[in-house]
Amino acid sequence: MVEANYSNQIIEDNASNRDHVLTGHMEIGTTVNFLKENNNKNLMNVVLLHLSEKNSNETDFKNRVKEVVNCPVYVANKGMEIEIKKEPY
Repeated sequence: MVEANYSNQIIEDNASNRDHVLTGHMEIGTTVNFLKENNNKNLMNVVLLHLSEKNSNETDFKNRVKEVVNCPVYVANKGMEIEIKKEPY
């Protein structure tokens, strides 16, 4: 599970909470780089968390992560349930 809150290409310059977003949340590029560095055979699922309603793009974020990992990628949504376990079977 990893945060992917906003995109530098989407965030509004005049957003009232812009400073909070930039200093308190993870940008999708940072998320992708983090996953590249931590991608290994033991990575079984990636769940993207806390996407901004205004400053993110769910489909784009999911596709960008899929390009760097070899496992299923999910975007957390209200009520979603994903079985997380160590063994794949």
